[in-house]
Parts: sequence; structure tokens; C-alpha cells
Amino acid sequence: MKILLKKVIEFLGNNCVDYSSRDGVSLLVTSFALDSRNCKEGSLFFAFDGTKVDGVDFLQDVAKKGVVAAIVPSYYSGDSYGMLLIYVSNPLVALHTLTKEVLKLRKTKIVGITGSVGKTTTKEYLASLLSIKYKVGKTVANYNTEFQIPFALLNADGDEDFFVVEMGMTTKGDITKKVGFAPTDYAIITPIGLAHAEKFSTLAEIASEKGEIILDSTIHAITHHSFLELCSSKSGNIYPTVQFQKELSHLSLPIHFRENLEAAARMAIYLGVDKEKILKQVQENALVDHRFISKKIGTNIIIDDSYNANPLSMRSGIEEVALMTLDKKKVAIVGSMKELGDFSSQAHADIRTRLNSVFDQIFFLGKEWGEGVISYDYLKKLLKKTPLQDSLIFIKGSNSHALWNLLEIL
Repeated sequence: MKILLKKVIEFLGNNCVDYSSRDGVSLLVTSFALDSRNCKEGSLFFAFDGTKVDGVDFLQDVAKKGVVAAIVPSYYSGDSYGMLLIYVSNPLVALHTLTKEVLKLRKTKIVGITGSVGKTTTKEYLASLLSIKYKVGKTVANYNTEFQIPFALLNADGDEDFFVVEMGMTTKGDITKKVGFAPTDYAIITPIGLAHAEKFSTLAEIASEKGEIILDSTIHAITHHSFLELCSSKSGNIYPTVQFQKELSHLSLPIHFRENLEAAARMAIYLGVDKEKILKQVQENALVDHRFISKKIGTNIIIDDSYNANPLSMRSGIEEVALMTLDKKKVAIVGSMKELGDFSSQAHADIRTRLNSVFDQIFFLGKEWGEGVISYDYLKKLLKKTPLQDSLIFIKGSNSHALWNLLEIL
């Protein structure tokens, strides 16, 4: 979305600019950037402090690219390199303020999605289904932080009917902060479980914080039954339902993916998309990369479920494989589940027990599994030296393991 730099300054407070250097206020901002490498002519650059380098260290670089202005911390006293500098006490607060004010200028409705598992898949499904009838924007991949969401919204065209926003949470107050700058008109809460649980003591705490996505002004919410069992203070239409799951039963998807699809479909139907068109589209295209995708490679069948892992999604994937009756050796390549805090040891032990009962051979990656762990490099060498044959191979782990790269050697 294009916006006059003058308007940006008004949103952030007119005293944030040195009045002796206001020549650029009539310029047009055509994009917003956090990373100097993404800057181009017309960009507004946010110079955040970093752990290793600070954004102000790249002001000269972005000036050469034609950036119209840079938002810098108020302590900065260096060269402007010919750019207009907008001084703020906290660039992140400024980013949130700007996002909130820009959204007020648009007619775009915000659909927020949170939960412990299935957020990204549900977001992709919903954006696809809404696009049957509307112009739709969405956050990219699993970019769901207080830094990433604002840039997705600010860089949108601005004339979207709906924008689907995935909202992640790692600590108390995260969701409240996100709906503060992107208030939800509609909301979906996916299953609640142990994911990003390091800063929480109980599942009820996690559910309560996730529930902050439902505001008093939120028009309609769809929530997984596990949320309402843990947090009765927020209401929403419950899923999954027997009736809708029957309508999706013909799809070759694991149960938890059909649940994600139901949440997206029911929200799309509520928002006016024809149900028959939805069912037709999901039949033609219901798969999402690295989410329980079955591939035949040589004599092996690969179940690529390598996109992230927590106890809920890991167990769901294992149970789906347990139901498969193919005459093949069952092999699991499993990376550990990150950010579980005090729950980690028991969660890995429980999953390991179930893995041992389903699979004939298991490769464990990540110290969280305890004994018998191998390194990623050793596994690659092992698979190259002694390739797996005539096997059903299940691959899953937290994103930090990047296990999808194994597909190149299997």
C-alpha cells in the first residue's frame, strides 16, 4: 500500500522529525522494510536494534537504494545520508502504531488464527477458500511474530476484502499485543497442546492466552473443542463436527488435517463462500507442502510430515502411520520437539514409547530424545552408504531440524 510520508509522520507524532529537514515529507512510501536487503526505491526502513548488528549500521546502504526515510531510535545522532530520519523512542512500538493506523484506512477485514498446532495449514486453507469469492491477503509461510505480521499487513495492496493473519505465541501477552495492532474481525483457534510451552505452567494457561485473539468486537469465532474444554471464558462455534468430517472423509488426509480444513471451510461458508464450491476446491487441492505428503521414491513410500512438530502433531502423524497396512518395513526419522520447557522430557518419553510400538526402525535426532540419538550429518552419511529399501518412511521434526532436506537423498 502506498502512503504519503507526511501521513506516516502524523501517525507517529509530528515531533518525531527534525523540522529543519522536512523536505521529504511529500514523498510517497511504496514499501516497508525491516531487512536492508529488501529495501528499494520508495521504501520506509525500520532501523531496529539487533543482537549482533543494529539497523542504523545500514543507513548508508539503504540510502543508496533510494529509501525515502528511516525510522531510527531517538538516541541515534549519526549521519542521515540524505534521508529523512524519523526519531522514535521504540521502533517496534512505532511499527505497531503505524500498522494499527494504516489498517483503520482500509476496509479489509482481519481473520486471526492461533492455536498450538495447525495454524499455518488452517491459514493456507482459509486463504485459498476465501479466494473463491474475494480478494485475499495472508501472512507468509509461518511468519507470525510481532515483527513479521506488521510488514505483511503494511506491504499488502490495501484493497483486500480479507487478510488472514497467523498469530504465534511464545510468552504471555503475545496475542494481546498482536490484536492490539491487528484487531480481529473474525478468529479461529486450532487445537491447544504443548507447543511453545516454555513460558507456561499448564495447558489452561496456554488456552487462556490464546483466547485473547477473540475480542469483544470479534464478529465470529470458530474454536477447537480442546480450547473450550480448557478455557470457558471465551465462546466460539466448536469444531470438528461429525457431519462435516463425513463430508471430508473421502480426502486422503490425516484426521488433524481434515480438522484444519473443516475450521477453514466453516469460516469461509460463514463469510459467504458457496459450500459446493468449497467442497469442489478441497477435493482438487487439499494438500500443503511437507504436511503428511505421500511420495513414492523407488521402492520406498515417503510420508513427508517434516513441517514442524509438537506432541499433538507428532502423535497424530504416528497414529496415521499405525493404520497403514502396506507390506513394507516402517521406518521413522524423527527430529526432537523444541520449546517445550518443563514438559519436554516427559513429552519425548511418551512419544518415544509410541514410536517403538509402531515402527520397525527409528532414527532419533536431537538431544531431547535422550539416548540413542544420532547427528543429522551422520544420518545423511548412513543413508547414502546403506540406502533404505522397500520401506514406509515417516519424517517429522521441529523446523530447526529442516528434515525436508533429506528428501534429496532418500
